Amino acid sequence: MYPIFDLHCDTILKCEEKKLPLSQNTFHIDIGKLRAGGACAQCFAVFIDKEACLCRKETPYEKYQRVLSRFYEELELNASEIVQARDMHEVRENARQRKISAILTVEGGEVLGTELGRLEQLYRDGVRLLTLTWNYENEIADANGGNGGLKPFGYMVVERMNELGMLIDVSHLSDKGFYEVLRHSKKPVVASHSCARALCDHSRNLTDEMLHALGEQGGVVGLNFYSRFLRKDSNYATMEQVRKHARHIVDHAGIEALALGSDFDGITCELEWKDYGGMQKLLSYLEQEFSPDELEKICYRNAGRIFEEQ
Repeated sequence: MYPIFDLHCDTILKCEEKKLPLSQNTFHIDIGKLRAGGACAQCFAVFIDKEACLCRKETPYEKYQRVLSRFYEELELNASEIVQARDMHEVRENARQRKISAILTVEGGEVLGTELGRLEQLYRDGVRLLTLTWNYENEIADANGGNGGLKPFGYMVVERMNELGMLIDVSHLSDKGFYEVLRHSKKPVVASHSCARALCDHSRNLTDEMLHALGEQGGVVGLNFYSRFLRKDSNYATMEQVRKHARHIVDHAGIEALALGSDFDGITCELEWKDYGGMQKLLSYLEQEFSPDELEKICYRNAGRIFEEQ
């Protein structure tokens, strides 16, 4: 069984919104499915959608605090199975104790508002990755599909994240912003849940030039399982579609640049391997394309390496 380090899921938010536990639920991810699928480390995103915040009449930071509380609550309830990890030393120690590592991340720089010092609070909470934008422009940068790039505050955020050792995530960022982050960041960055635009023409995916640039910089792409990022207008994700995108990303960014960024519980399509519990079925299929050593890099080592380099 290949150990898995998955760079992105929205499960904690879904647990909070649907009032269902992480231990057992109907989502893509619960404790049983993580065990069955071979989870070693799972990044749990606090997803910030400013439109949803307006509907609830809460600020993005208030939403972050609400979902963070649920994250801590679920870890306490499931402490025999899953433990928060803040660095790779803790990931390895948790694995030694046969426990899954939960890494806290945030999807949406709106959580900062215009307060740079808030990054330090997020870091103290254990946040180790921040996706700079979601689908909307914010104070940091323009989002995917937009023509703008990093804003003055965004350059400050990039610098401070480098100083803190927090991983910069360029998924959802505009193309211009992507290149500006790569030029400005002193450390490798990640596209935590993206695919190849040459195979599926969507602004959320990375062009061949972007893949090459990310690979040259030492960055990593977490391959997203959303069917509409794998194949245009598709509502069903197949293992063959995943294989094609994995091969393309490796061909243009290098084997050291490919990881997994499932987007489980943030995607709505059906999956040929159903959920996290079927991950070993997907990896067995990928064995026709990649050697065991290459699959270990894709499943775990590449993600671990980029966290260790922060």
